[in-house]
Amino acid sequence: MLFKENIFSVKHPTFSPLKDFDKTELSEIIKKHYPSLIITGIEKIGAFEINSNNWKIESGLESFILKKVDISKSEALSTQADWTSQLQTYAFPTLRFLKNKEERLISTEGNDVYCITYFEDGHYFGSSYDEWIDLLRNLKLLFDYSAKYKSSSSLIPSRIFFTSDEDQLIAQIKFFPEIKNITNTQLSLIIEEYKQLKQIFQAKKLKHSVFHIDIHPHNLIINNNKLILLTDFESFQVTTTEVSLGFGIYKCMRQLLTLENDPLRIKERILELKIQFETIFPGYDFIELLTLGKIDILKRLLFILKEILDKKEPKWLFMLGTQLDSLEEINKITKL
Repeated sequence: MLFKENIFSVKHPTFSPLKDFDKTELSEIIKKHYPSLIITGIEKIGAFEINSNNWKIESGLESFILKKVDISKSEALSTQADWTSQLQTYAFPTLRFLKNKEERLISTEGNDVYCITYFEDGHYFGSSYDEWIDLLRNLKLLFDYSAKYKSSSSLIPSRIFFTSDEDQLIAQIKFFPEIKNITNTQLSLIIEEYKQLKQIFQAKKLKHSVFHIDIHPHNLIINNNKLILLTDFESFQVTTTEVSLGFGIYKCMRQLLTLENDPLRIKERILELKIQFETIFPGYDFIELLTLGKIDILKRLLFILKEILDKKEPKWLFMLGTQLDSLEEINKITKL
């Protein structure tokens, strides 16, 4: 497991694998963070996280996420009124069911609100609209065939990230004739959403990856007295020691950056992180990793990643505010 309980978080995270998932437990966790909410129903949730690293589960390539939470008090998040107003026109970082382009709202059917569908045993849950089921089936195929697309031929671009470029996406679709009956409207929606999914990498190994979804106030929207939890894809990580090590360093360093105006707290936090980090990665000296070389934190991280990647196949990429497409790009940054 990439992340474990009480690791890389100032708060005390709550962790559970999917097999131990309990709806009542989820309700209590949400209430702890949003006491005024009255939760009347929760359906399948593939992965979620409240605040920093509170909840991560193992999931697979085929597990799209469905979130549905009903509340009876629409004023529960009144302080988020501005966000609510903005979110109704904002391009959500999720695949969503839209009634129409004008409303820009997540689709509702009866009393149910669905943010994204869930795929299990060959069936999609979350909408009875055939067009959306077809859309997601095509998207599922894109996920599946993307792995083949990356590895089937040296003549095919070796780019790992899903692209937001329309021409390349259309090329992928045409490359796989099995993806049929996709309309221009559906294609446009997929292209739009792919812009929000650039953090997906190493498609070939997604079946063995961990991903988490943050629940923050800016991911919440109220519609018809329903609290809708928007799925915010925070990161997709391949569960290998090398990648988790690099990502762990990044998480620790990012926390230290937020404490830059509090030297005493930085010292305390470094010692806390040292214990946590070395618990997961025995044999590594956290302080040495932080201080080795007179370069800033980001450059040090990239240097460490380069060292890690040089020892293995250069197929692990990170999103650190920008898209790192190759070892050559990492080399350029570390030499600045």
